[in-house]
Amino acid sequence: MKVSAYTFGTGIGSDALILGLKKDECMRHHRASREINEALGSQIDQKLARFSFDGSLGETVYFELDGSGYIGKIVVVGLGDKDKYDLNALRKFVSTGVREAAGKLKARDIMLVPHTPGGVEKRIALQAAVEAAKLSTYEFLQCKSDPKPKYNIDELQVVSDSPHPLNVTEQKGIELGEIFADAQILARDLVNTPADDLTPADLADRAKEIARSAGLNDIEIFGPREIERHNMGGVLAVSKGSDKEPRFIVIRYRPEGAKEHIALVGKGVTFDAGGLSLKTPEGMMDMKCDMGGAAAVLGTMSAITKINPKVAVTAIIPAVENMLGAGAFKLGDVVRSMSGKKFEIHNTDAEGRVILGDGLHWAVDKEKADKVFDYATLTGACMVALGENYTGIMTNNDELAAKVIEAGKHTGEKMWQLPLDDELRAKIDGDVADFNNTGNNRYGGAITAAAFLEKFVADKKWVHHDIAGPAFLSKGNHLGPSGATGVPVRTNLHFLSTHYSG
Repeated sequence: MKVSAYTFGTGIGSDALILGLKKDECMRHHRASREINEALGSQIDQKLARFSFDGSLGETVYFELDGSGYIGKIVVVGLGDKDKYDLNALRKFVSTGVREAAGKLKARDIMLVPHTPGGVEKRIALQAAVEAAKLSTYEFLQCKSDPKPKYNIDELQVVSDSPHPLNVTEQKGIELGEIFADAQILARDLVNTPADDLTPADLADRAKEIARSAGLNDIEIFGPREIERHNMGGVLAVSKGSDKEPRFIVIRYRPEGAKEHIALVGKGVTFDAGGLSLKTPEGMMDMKCDMGGAAAVLGTMSAITKINPKVAVTAIIPAVENMLGAGAFKLGDVVRSMSGKKFEIHNTDAEGRVILGDGLHWAVDKEKADKVFDYATLTGACMVALGENYTGIMTNNDELAAKVIEAGKHTGEKMWQLPLDDELRAKIDGDVADFNNTGNNRYGGAITAAAFLEKFVADKKWVHHDIAGPAFLSKGNHLGPSGATGVPVRTNLHFLSTHYSG
Protein backbone atom coordinates (compact mmCIF):
# COMPACT_ATOMS: atom_id res chain seq x y z
CA MET A 1 0.00 0.00 0.00
CA LYS A 2 1.49 3.31 -1.12
CA VAL A 3 0.54 6.22 1.14
CA SER A 4 0.45 9.75 -0.30
CA ALA A 5 -0.60 13.17 0.99
CA TYR A 6 -2.79 15.51 -1.04
CA THR A 7 -4.87 18.63 -0.79
CA PHE A 8 -8.37 18.12 -2.19
CA GLY A 9 -9.01 19.74 -5.53
CA THR A 10 -5.56 19.19 -7.06
CA GLY A 11 -6.75 16.91 -9.81
CA ILE A 12 -6.60 13.63 -7.91
CA GLY A 13 -9.11 10.83 -8.17
CA SER A 14 -9.94 7.57 -6.42
CA ASP A 15 -12.18 4.54 -6.40
CA ALA A 16 -13.56 5.56 -3.00
CA LEU A 17 -13.54 8.60 -0.74
CA ILE A 18 -13.84 8.05 3.04
CA LEU A 19 -15.41 10.76 5.18
CA GLY A 20 -16.41 10.84 8.82
CA LEU A 21 -19.43 12.36 10.50
CA LYS A 22 -20.05 12.88 14.20
CA LYS A 23 -23.35 12.40 15.91
CA ASP A 24 -25.77 15.30 15.46
CA GLU A 25 -23.56 16.95 12.85
CA CYS A 26 -23.63 17.34 9.10
CA MET A 27 -21.02 17.93 6.41
CA ARG A 28 -20.87 21.69 6.94
CA HIS A 29 -19.41 21.24 10.44
CA HIS A 30 -16.08 19.97 9.08
CA ARG A 31 -14.17 22.23 6.70
CA ALA A 32 -12.72 19.60 4.37
CA SER A 33 -15.96 17.61 4.24
CA ARG A 34 -17.93 20.78 3.54
CA GLU A 35 -15.63 21.82 0.69
CA ILE A 36 -15.65 18.35 -0.81
CA ASN A 37 -19.43 18.19 -0.57
CA GLU A 38 -19.77 21.61 -2.22
CA ALA A 39 -17.30 20.65 -4.96
CA LEU A 40 -19.50 17.65 -5.69
CA GLY A 41 -22.70 19.68 -5.91
CA SER A 42 -23.85 18.88 -2.35
CA GLN A 43 -24.51 15.32 -3.48
CA ILE A 44 -23.07 13.80 -0.32
CA ASP A 45 -25.66 15.54 1.90
CA GLN A 46 -28.43 14.66 -0.51
CA LYS A 47 -27.50 10.99 -0.81
CA LEU A 48 -26.83 10.64 2.90
CA ALA A 49 -30.31 11.91 3.73
CA ARG A 50 -31.74 8.72 2.21
CA PHE A 51 -30.18 6.62 4.99
CA SER A 52 -31.05 6.39 8.67
CA PHE A 53 -27.48 7.34 9.61
CA ASP A 54 -26.93 8.85 13.05
CA GLY A 55 -23.13 8.99 13.24
CA SER A 56 -22.54 6.28 15.84
CA LEU A 57 -18.90 5.25 15.98
CA GLY A 58 -18.19 2.72 13.25
CA GLU A 59 -21.61 3.04 11.57
CA THR A 60 -21.12 2.94 7.79
CA VAL A 61 -23.00 3.80 4.62
CA TYR A 62 -21.77 4.05 1.05
CA PHE A 63 -23.17 5.26 -2.24
CA GLU A 64 -22.23 6.34 -5.75
CA LEU A 65 -22.26 9.91 -7.00
CA ASP A 66 -23.93 11.14 -10.16
CA GLY A 67 -21.62 12.46 -12.85
CA SER A 68 -18.38 12.39 -10.85
CA GLY A 69 -15.66 11.05 -13.06
CA TYR A 70 -12.84 11.16 -10.52
CA ILE A 71 -14.45 9.65 -7.42
CA GLY A 72 -16.10 6.26 -7.52
CA LYS A 73 -18.00 5.77 -4.28
CA ILE A 74 -18.40 7.72 -1.06
CA VAL A 75 -18.00 5.88 2.25
CA VAL A 76 -19.31 7.76 5.28
CA VAL A 77 -18.33 6.43 8.70
CA GLY A 78 -19.73 7.51 12.05
CA LEU A 79 -17.27 9.21 14.40
CA GLY A 80 -19.46 8.90 17.47
CA ASP A 81 -20.09 11.57 20.10
CA LYS A 82 -18.25 14.82 19.56
CA ASP A 83 -16.93 14.88 23.13
CA LYS A 84 -15.59 11.31 22.88
CA TYR A 85 -13.82 11.57 19.54
CA ASP A 86 -10.15 10.87 20.30
CA LEU A 87 -7.24 8.96 18.75
CA ASN A 88 -8.81 5.59 19.48
CA ALA A 89 -12.05 6.70 17.82
CA LEU A 90 -9.99 7.98 14.87
CA ARG A 91 -8.38 4.54 14.52
CA LYS A 92 -11.81 2.89 14.58
CA PHE A 93 -13.12 5.34 11.96
CA VAL A 94 -10.17 4.83 9.61
CA SER A 95 -10.02 1.06 9.93
CA THR A 96 -13.77 0.72 9.40
CA GLY A 97 -13.76 2.97 6.37
CA VAL A 98 -10.73 1.44 4.72
CA ARG A 99 -11.99 -2.10 5.24
CA GLU A 100 -15.38 -1.14 3.83
CA ALA A 101 -13.84 0.55 0.79
CA ALA A 102 -11.20 -2.08 0.04
CA GLY A 103 -13.08 -5.17 1.19
CA LYS A 104 -16.72 -4.71 0.26
CA LEU A 105 -16.31 -2.15 -2.54
CA LYS A 106 -13.02 -3.58 -3.88
CA ALA A 107 -11.49 -0.11 -4.11
CA ARG A 108 -7.79 -0.06 -4.94
CA ASP A 109 -7.20 3.71 -4.80
CA ILE A 110 -8.70 5.28 -1.69
CA MET A 111 -8.95 8.87 -0.52
CA LEU A 112 -9.21 9.48 3.23
CA VAL A 113 -10.05 12.66 5.12
CA PRO A 114 -8.58 11.87 8.56
CA HIS A 115 -10.72 14.15 10.85
CA THR A 116 -8.19 15.26 13.46
CA PRO A 117 -9.61 15.07 17.01
CA GLY A 118 -9.77 18.29 19.01
CA GLY A 119 -6.64 19.04 20.99
CA VAL A 120 -4.54 16.58 18.98
CA GLU A 121 -1.68 17.68 16.75
CA LYS A 122 -2.38 16.93 13.11
CA ARG A 123 0.89 15.00 12.66
CA ILE A 124 -0.14 12.65 15.48
CA ALA A 125 -3.58 12.13 13.98
CA LEU A 126 -2.08 11.47 10.56
CA GLN A 127 0.29 8.91 12.02
CA ALA A 128 -2.54 7.14 13.84
CA ALA A 129 -4.67 7.15 10.69
CA VAL A 130 -1.96 5.57 8.54
CA GLU A 131 -1.21 2.96 11.20
CA ALA A 132 -4.89 2.05 11.41
CA ALA A 133 -5.25 1.77 7.64
CA LYS A 134 -2.27 -0.55 7.28
CA LEU A 135 -2.85 -2.68 10.38
CA SER A 136 -6.59 -3.15 9.81
CA THR A 137 -6.05 -4.56 6.30
CA TYR A 138 -3.28 -6.94 7.34
CA GLU A 139 -3.63 -10.50 6.07
CA PHE A 140 -1.38 -13.51 6.61
CA LEU A 141 -1.52 -15.50 3.39
CA GLN A 142 1.90 -17.14 3.25
CA CYS A 143 0.49 -20.60 3.96
CA LYS A 144 -2.24 -20.48 1.31
CA SER A 145 -1.63 -22.51 -1.86
CA ASP A 146 -3.75 -20.05 -3.81
CA PRO A 147 -3.70 -16.79 -1.85
CA LYS A 148 -6.62 -14.49 -2.55
CA PRO A 149 -6.26 -11.30 -0.53
CA LYS A 150 -9.43 -9.60 0.62
CA TYR A 151 -7.79 -6.20 0.45
CA ASN A 152 -5.86 -5.01 -2.61
CA ILE A 153 -5.02 -1.37 -1.97
CA ASP A 154 -2.62 0.27 -4.40
CA GLU A 155 -2.68 3.75 -2.88
CA LEU A 156 -4.11 5.51 0.15
CA GLN A 157 -4.39 9.25 -0.51
CA VAL A 158 -4.52 11.14 2.78
CA VAL A 159 -6.32 14.42 2.13
CA SER A 160 -5.43 17.46 4.19
CA ASP A 161 -8.35 18.59 6.35
CA SER A 162 -7.10 22.17 6.29
CA PRO A 163 -6.93 24.68 3.41
CA HIS A 164 -3.18 24.19 3.11
CA PRO A 165 -1.02 21.29 1.93
CA LEU A 166 0.56 19.23 4.68
CA ASN A 167 3.73 20.78 6.08
CA VAL A 168 7.00 18.92 6.72
CA THR A 169 6.01 17.95 10.27
CA GLU A 170 2.64 16.61 9.14
CA GLN A 171 4.28 14.70 6.29
CA LYS A 172 6.56 13.19 8.95
CA GLY A 173 3.45 11.94 10.75
CA ILE A 174 2.45 9.97 7.66
CA GLU A 175 5.99 8.61 7.32
CA LEU A 176 6.06 7.50 10.97
CA GLY A 177 2.67 5.87 10.55
CA GLU A 178 4.11 3.70 7.80
CA ILE A 179 7.26 2.94 9.80
CA PHE A 180 5.39 1.97 12.97
CA ALA A 181 2.79 -0.11 11.14
CA ASP A 182 5.35 -1.94 9.00
CA ALA A 183 7.37 -2.81 12.11
CA GLN A 184 4.29 -4.22 13.81
CA ILE A 185 3.34 -6.15 10.67
CA LEU A 186 6.80 -7.72 10.63
CA ALA A 187 6.20 -8.93 14.19
CA ARG A 188 2.78 -10.29 13.19
CA ASP A 189 4.28 -12.25 10.32
CA LEU A 190 6.88 -13.82 12.60
CA VAL A 191 4.30 -14.90 15.17
CA ASN A 192 1.86 -16.22 12.57
CA THR A 193 4.52 -18.39 10.90
CA PRO A 194 4.03 -22.10 11.74
CA ALA A 195 6.52 -23.45 14.26
CA ASP A 196 7.97 -25.99 11.83
CA ASP A 197 8.93 -23.09 9.56
CA LEU A 198 10.33 -20.99 12.41
CA THR A 199 12.55 -23.09 14.64
CA PRO A 200 15.03 -21.40 16.99
CA ALA A 201 17.65 -21.60 14.22
CA ASP A 202 15.19 -20.12 11.72
CA LEU A 203 14.34 -17.32 14.15
CA ALA A 204 18.04 -16.54 14.50
CA ASP A 205 18.43 -16.40 10.72
CA ARG A 206 15.44 -14.07 10.44
CA ALA A 207 16.83 -11.90 13.23
CA LYS A 208 20.09 -11.55 11.33
CA GLU A 209 18.21 -10.59 8.14
CA ILE A 210 16.07 -8.05 9.99
CA ALA A 211 19.07 -6.50 11.73
CA ARG A 212 21.10 -6.18 8.56
CA SER A 213 18.15 -4.73 6.64
CA ALA A 214 17.94 -2.08 9.37
CA GLY A 215 21.65 -1.33 9.07
CA LEU A 216 22.48 -3.07 12.36
CA ASN A 217 25.63 -5.11 11.91
CA ASP A 218 26.62 -5.68 15.54
CA ILE A 219 25.02 -9.12 15.84
CA GLU A 220 25.92 -12.19 17.89
CA ILE A 221 24.15 -15.52 17.59
CA PHE A 222 25.13 -18.36 19.91
CA GLY A 223 24.47 -22.02 19.23
CA PRO A 224 24.48 -24.86 21.81
CA ARG A 225 28.26 -24.82 22.36
CA GLU A 226 28.45 -21.10 23.03
CA ILE A 227 25.32 -21.26 25.18
CA GLU A 228 26.93 -24.00 27.26
CA ARG A 229 30.21 -22.11 27.43
CA HIS A 230 28.37 -19.12 28.88
CA ASN A 231 26.67 -21.38 31.45
CA MET A 232 23.16 -20.47 30.31
CA GLY A 233 21.57 -23.25 32.32
CA GLY A 234 17.99 -22.05 31.80
CA VAL A 235 18.22 -22.04 28.01
CA LEU A 236 19.94 -25.43 27.98
CA ALA A 237 17.42 -27.00 30.37
CA VAL A 238 14.35 -26.05 28.34
CA SER A 239 15.92 -26.98 25.01
CA LYS A 240 16.88 -30.52 26.07
CA GLY A 241 13.48 -31.98 25.22
CA SER A 242 13.60 -30.90 21.57
CA ASP A 243 15.67 -32.01 18.58
CA LYS A 244 15.73 -28.34 17.51
CA GLU A 245 18.88 -26.65 18.79
CA PRO A 246 18.58 -23.48 20.87
CA ARG A 247 19.89 -20.08 19.88
CA PHE A 248 20.79 -16.97 21.85
CA ILE A 249 20.46 -13.78 19.81
CA VAL A 250 22.01 -10.38 20.53
CA ILE A 251 21.57 -7.30 18.30
CA ARG A 252 23.07 -3.92 19.21
CA TYR A 253 22.14 -0.37 18.19
CA ARG A 254 24.76 2.19 19.20
CA PRO A 255 24.07 5.79 18.10
CA GLU A 256 26.65 8.50 18.66
CA GLY A 257 26.17 10.52 21.82
CA ALA A 258 23.97 8.00 23.60
CA LYS A 259 24.08 8.50 27.36
CA GLU A 260 21.78 5.67 28.38
CA HIS A 261 21.45 2.02 27.47
CA ILE A 262 18.20 0.04 27.27
CA ALA A 263 17.99 -3.73 26.84
CA LEU A 264 14.93 -5.32 25.22
CA VAL A 265 14.67 -8.99 26.18
CA GLY A 266 12.15 -11.13 24.30
CA LYS A 267 10.94 -14.64 25.07
CA GLY A 268 11.61 -16.79 22.01
CA VAL A 269 9.84 -20.10 22.60
CA THR A 270 9.10 -21.01 18.98
CA PHE A 271 6.75 -23.79 20.08
CA ASP A 272 5.57 -24.71 23.55
CA ALA A 273 4.12 -28.15 24.14
CA GLY A 274 4.55 -27.61 27.88
CA GLY A 275 7.33 -30.16 28.25
CA LEU A 276 6.54 -32.99 30.65
CA SER A 277 3.88 -30.73 32.18
CA LEU A 278 2.07 -31.32 28.90
CA LYS A 279 -0.53 -28.89 27.62
CA THR A 280 -3.94 -30.03 26.38
CA PRO A 281 -4.45 -30.10 22.59
CA GLU A 282 -6.59 -26.98 22.89
CA GLY A 283 -3.93 -25.23 24.96
CA MET A 284 -1.20 -26.25 22.55
CA MET A 285 -2.91 -25.29 19.29
CA ASP A 286 -1.70 -21.69 19.11
CA MET A 287 1.65 -22.14 20.81
CA LYS A 288 3.57 -20.98 17.76
CA CYS A 289 2.73 -17.61 19.33
CA ASP A 290 4.97 -18.24 22.34
CA MET A 291 7.74 -16.27 20.66
CA GLY A 292 5.55 -13.14 20.59
CA GLY A 293 8.00 -11.37 22.90
CA ALA A 294 10.89 -12.09 20.56
CA ALA A 295 8.81 -10.87 17.61
CA ALA A 296 8.00 -7.63 19.43
CA VAL A 297 11.70 -7.02 20.05
CA LEU A 298 12.63 -7.76 16.42
CA GLY A 299 9.80 -5.56 15.14
CA THR A 300 11.13 -2.73 17.29
CA MET A 301 14.70 -3.24 16.07
CA SER A 302 13.56 -3.33 12.44
CA ALA A 303 12.55 0.34 12.71
CA ILE A 304 15.05 1.69 15.20
CA THR A 305 17.42 3.24 12.67
CA LYS A 306 14.46 4.99 11.04
CA ILE A 307 13.47 6.77 14.26
CA ASN A 308 17.09 7.12 15.50
CA PRO A 309 16.58 7.46 19.25
CA LYS A 310 19.59 8.83 21.13
CA VAL A 311 19.92 5.82 23.39
CA ALA A 312 21.87 2.59 23.05
CA VAL A 313 19.53 -0.37 22.59
CA THR A 314 20.39 -4.05 22.82
CA ALA A 315 17.96 -6.75 21.73
CA ILE A 316 18.37 -10.10 23.48
CA ILE A 317 16.40 -13.22 22.53
CA PRO A 318 16.84 -16.68 24.05
CA ALA A 319 15.20 -19.03 21.52
CA VAL A 320 14.12 -22.62 22.22
CA GLU A 321 11.40 -25.19 21.71
CA ASN A 322 9.76 -26.63 24.82
CA MET A 323 9.09 -30.27 23.98
CA LEU A 324 9.08 -33.59 25.83
CA GLY A 325 11.74 -35.72 24.18
CA ALA A 326 13.85 -38.27 26.05
CA GLY A 327 16.19 -35.61 27.41
CA ALA A 328 13.48 -33.20 28.58
CA PHE A 329 14.00 -31.39 31.85
CA LYS A 330 11.92 -32.78 34.69
CA LEU A 331 9.93 -31.66 37.68
CA GLY A 332 12.25 -31.50 40.65
CA ASP A 333 15.31 -30.72 38.54
CA VAL A 334 17.51 -27.92 39.89
CA VAL A 335 18.75 -25.55 37.22
CA ARG A 336 21.88 -23.46 37.67
CA SER A 337 21.35 -20.26 35.70
CA MET A 338 24.01 -18.10 34.08
CA SER A 339 23.81 -15.78 37.09
CA GLY A 340 24.80 -18.62 39.41
CA LYS A 341 21.38 -18.66 41.06
CA LYS A 342 19.76 -22.09 41.39
CA PHE A 343 16.07 -22.81 41.13
CA GLU A 344 13.89 -25.92 41.31
CA ILE A 345 11.51 -26.83 38.48
CA HIS A 346 7.96 -27.21 39.74
CA ASN A 347 6.35 -26.97 36.31
CA THR A 348 8.02 -27.44 32.94
CA ASP A 349 5.26 -25.39 31.33
CA ALA A 350 6.62 -22.36 33.17
CA GLU A 351 9.60 -22.40 30.82
CA GLY A 352 9.53 -18.83 29.54
CA ARG A 353 10.83 -17.40 32.79
CA VAL A 354 13.52 -20.10 32.87
CA ILE A 355 15.10 -18.92 29.60
CA LEU A 356 14.43 -15.24 30.28
CA GLY A 357 16.50 -15.46 33.45
CA ASP A 358 19.60 -16.02 31.33
CA GLY A 359 18.55 -13.27 28.91
CA LEU A 360 18.02 -10.74 31.69
CA HIS A 361 21.31 -11.62 33.34
CA TRP A 362 23.11 -11.16 30.02
CA ALA A 363 21.49 -7.72 29.72
CA VAL A 364 22.73 -6.46 33.07
CA ASP A 365 26.01 -8.38 33.43
CA LYS A 366 27.42 -8.51 29.89
CA GLU A 367 25.73 -5.56 28.16
CA LYS A 368 25.66 -3.31 31.25
CA ALA A 369 22.21 -1.95 30.39
CA ASP A 370 20.81 0.83 32.60
CA LYS A 371 17.18 -0.13 32.00
CA VAL A 372 15.74 -3.50 31.07
CA PHE A 373 12.40 -4.22 29.42
CA ASP A 374 11.25 -7.78 28.88
CA TYR A 375 8.41 -9.06 26.72
CA ALA A 376 6.81 -12.46 27.07
CA THR A 377 3.64 -14.40 26.42
CA LEU A 378 4.26 -15.56 29.94
CA THR A 379 1.17 -16.53 31.92
CA GLY A 380 -2.43 -17.54 31.45
CA ALA A 381 -2.90 -16.02 34.89
CA CYS A 382 -2.40 -12.56 33.40
CA MET A 383 -5.17 -13.26 30.89
CA VAL A 384 -7.46 -14.38 33.72
CA ALA A 385 -6.72 -11.16 35.60
CA LEU A 386 -6.82 -8.65 32.72
CA GLY A 387 -8.47 -10.35 29.75
CA GLU A 388 -7.16 -10.61 26.19
CA ASN A 389 -6.66 -6.92 25.48
CA TYR A 390 -4.34 -5.77 28.25
CA THR A 391 -0.60 -6.20 28.72
CA GLY A 392 0.24 -6.82 32.34
CA ILE A 393 3.01 -4.51 33.59
CA MET A 394 5.16 -5.35 36.60
CA THR A 395 8.19 -3.40 37.69
CA ASN A 396 10.73 -2.40 40.30
CA ASN A 397 10.41 1.24 39.23
CA ASP A 398 6.93 2.79 39.14
CA GLU A 399 8.12 5.98 37.43
CA LEU A 400 9.54 4.09 34.46
CA ALA A 401 6.48 1.83 34.24
CA ALA A 402 4.21 4.91 34.19
CA LYS A 403 6.07 6.22 31.11
CA VAL A 404 5.60 2.89 29.35
CA ILE A 405 1.89 2.76 30.19
CA GLU A 406 1.48 6.35 28.97
CA ALA A 407 3.13 5.39 25.67
CA GLY A 408 0.64 2.53 25.42
CA LYS A 409 -2.27 4.93 25.94
CA HIS A 410 -0.97 7.07 23.09
CA THR A 411 -0.74 4.13 20.67
CA GLY A 412 -3.97 2.48 21.82
CA GLU A 413 -2.13 -0.57 23.18
CA LYS A 414 -3.71 -1.14 26.58
CA MET A 415 -1.54 -1.81 29.63
CA TRP A 416 -2.25 -2.23 33.32
CA GLN A 417 0.19 -2.39 36.20
CA LEU A 418 -0.06 -5.25 38.68
CA PRO A 419 1.51 -5.12 42.17
CA LEU A 420 4.82 -6.72 43.06
CA ASP A 421 5.60 -6.84 46.77
CA ASP A 422 7.49 -8.92 49.32
CA GLU A 423 4.49 -11.05 50.28
CA LEU A 424 4.09 -12.12 46.66
CA ARG A 425 7.83 -12.51 46.13
CA ALA A 426 7.93 -14.96 49.03
CA LYS A 427 5.60 -17.34 47.20
CA ILE A 428 8.52 -18.66 45.10
CA ASP A 429 10.94 -19.18 48.00
CA GLY A 430 12.63 -22.56 47.65
CA ASP A 431 13.22 -25.46 50.04
CA VAL A 432 15.58 -27.50 47.87
CA ALA A 433 17.11 -24.65 45.82
CA ASP A 434 17.26 -20.87 46.13
CA PHE A 435 13.75 -20.52 44.71
CA ASN A 436 11.20 -22.30 42.52
CA ASN A 437 10.00 -21.54 39.00
CA THR A 438 6.35 -21.30 40.12
CA GLY A 439 4.58 -20.17 43.27
CA ASN A 440 3.39 -22.43 46.05
CA ASN A 441 -0.18 -22.25 44.70
CA ARG A 442 -1.95 -21.03 41.58
CA TYR A 443 -2.94 -17.63 42.95
CA GLY A 444 -1.18 -14.53 41.68
CA GLY A 445 0.53 -16.51 38.93
CA ALA A 446 1.36 -13.51 36.75
CA ILE A 447 2.96 -11.76 39.69
CA THR A 448 5.01 -14.72 40.93
CA ALA A 449 6.32 -15.14 37.37
CA ALA A 450 7.47 -11.53 37.46
CA ALA A 451 9.00 -12.08 40.89
CA PHE A 452 11.08 -14.88 39.37
CA LEU A 453 12.33 -12.59 36.57
CA GLU A 454 13.12 -9.81 39.02
CA LYS A 455 15.81 -11.98 40.60
CA PHE A 456 17.93 -11.61 37.46
CA VAL A 457 17.92 -7.82 36.95
CA ALA A 458 20.10 -6.87 39.94
CA ASP A 459 19.51 -3.19 40.81
CA LYS A 460 18.65 -2.07 37.28
CA LYS A 461 15.38 -0.33 36.45
CA TRP A 462 13.16 -3.00 34.95
CA VAL A 463 9.70 -3.26 33.39
CA HIS A 464 8.13 -6.64 32.63
CA HIS A 465 5.47 -6.90 29.91
CA ASP A 466 3.25 -9.99 30.12
CA ILE A 467 1.66 -9.98 26.65
CA ALA A 468 -0.03 -13.39 26.91
CA GLY A 469 -3.43 -11.82 26.27
CA PRO A 470 -2.97 -9.22 23.52
CA ALA A 471 -0.17 -10.91 21.54
CA PHE A 472 -2.46 -13.43 19.83
CA LEU A 473 -6.21 -12.91 19.58
CA SER A 474 -8.86 -15.59 19.18
CA LYS A 475 -11.09 -13.00 17.50
CA GLY A 476 -9.96 -10.07 15.39
CA ASN A 477 -10.66 -6.42 16.14
CA HIS A 478 -10.66 -3.15 14.22
CA LEU A 479 -6.86 -3.18 13.95
CA GLY A 480 -6.48 -6.64 12.50
CA PRO A 481 -7.72 -10.20 12.12
CA SER A 482 -7.48 -13.02 14.63
CA GLY A 483 -3.98 -14.27 15.34
CA ALA A 484 -0.86 -12.22 15.94
CA THR A 485 -1.16 -8.51 16.79
CA GLY A 486 2.49 -7.47 17.06
CA VAL A 487 1.86 -5.83 20.45
CA PRO A 488 3.61 -3.76 21.77
CA VAL A 489 5.89 -2.69 18.90
CA ARG A 490 4.26 0.70 18.35
CA THR A 491 4.39 1.44 22.07
CA ASN A 492 8.10 0.64 22.13
CA LEU A 493 8.81 2.88 19.16
CA HIS A 494 6.74 5.72 20.60
CA PHE A 495 8.49 5.39 23.97
CA LEU A 496 11.94 5.47 22.37
CA SER A 497 11.18 8.33 19.97
CA THR A 498 9.47 10.40 22.69
CA HIS A 499 11.95 10.03 25.54
CA TYR A 500 15.16 9.80 23.51
CA SER A 501 14.58 12.12 20.58
CA GLY A 502 17.86 13.93 21.18
